[in-house]
Amino acid sequence: MKNYAIHILYINSICMAFIMDLKSGFPSFPKDVCKGAPILQVIGREELSIENYRGIIEYSENLLRIQTNAGEIRVTGNNLVMEYYSCFDLKIQGELISVEYGRRQSNHSDNC
Repeated sequence: MKNYAIHILYINSICMAFIMDLKSGFPSFPKDVCKGAPILQVIGREELSIENYRGIIEYSENLLRIQTNAGEIRVTGNNLVMEYYSCFDLKIQGELISVEYGRRQSNHSDNC
């Protein structure tokens, strides 16, 4: 059985919580934090939200290509509308047909 402790850290007025493995003494960060892994949330076949993306490669009513630290994400559908986007996340609405992951970038490290 592992023992963990939750620590709260404030950096530049931003609150961050992380889990400390008491046995090893090292923090255990979620993959989205330490790797910048994308977080995708799909609601039905009508809505997709993506967090931790790096850029929009291509956008049309039938195709959305997003660059992430884990590689490219390709979304196909009909009547795709970008509801909003910011530096951190975006939201697409329309008829979602597929979400595909491209090749991982070769300089990506699996060490966290």
